[in-house]
Amino acid sequence: MGQYRGQFQLPFEPATEDDLKAKVLRVLDPHFNIKLEVPGVNHYKGKTYRIDAIIQPKDTSNWLNKEAAFGIEFKASGHSGKTGDVTKFIEQASDYTLTKWAGYDRLTGGYLPILMCPLEMPYDLDGWLIKRVIGQRGIGEIKGMYGGLAIVFNEVHIMWHEKQGVLEGRTHSLDFAAHHR
Repeated sequence: MGQYRGQFQLPFEPATEDDLKAKVLRVLDPHFNIKLEVPGVNHYKGKTYRIDAIIQPKDTSNWLNKEAAFGIEFKASGHSGKTGDVTKFIEQASDYTLTKWAGYDRLTGGYLPILMCPLEMPYDLDGWLIKRVIGQRGIGEIKGMYGGLAIVFNEVHIMWHEKQGVLEGRTHSLDFAAHHR
């Protein structure tokens, strides 16, 4: 991951996308209910998509939003280093924020915030700015921080941390529905 900027990397180097998914979900499993390969329909494009995973906290007592849920899309690390690879991944996540996921209709109409894993920024991009803009659109990331995995939006808002539990998820509604106007 040396060609990417950022002090917060995943705490492991996965060999493949399946390896990445297995390692991250193994960390999340004690804390979240996990559903894999969930289908959904994007109402703008009329396309059917399948997201890698949807997670919901097992214990919602510390979450402001008692129905908190996140979609996760994994990409093997080692993008080609081209800006186009990152922008395609962001476009995919953006499409997913506008998708109604099967079985999640009661949660903000079926729309969920999407976590990109990992969201690596090539050196030629202003990653901090991009992460703040997409965070306003309901797109966050799973990344390594402070000795564990974290769910983060806008680059700095840590909703949950593997070792510290629910952080800003205590006060953040996770309602990104305004971007569906």
